[in-house]
Amino acid sequence: MPVLASPVRAPVLWIAIAVGASLFAAAAILWGYYGTALFFETLRAGLAACF
Repeated sequence: MPVLASPVRAPVLWIAIAVGASLFAAAAILWGYYGTALFFETLRAGLAACF
């Protein structure tokens, strides 16, 4: 039986796809609005805070 046939996993998969697409769209919009320099500076600062 395919994994996607499960009544529980199919909605979870679609929700994960929707959240991922939303995050990608938000990143693309912020990149377009603020430019690449600020986008990468924020990304670098976030990575530096993790380590």
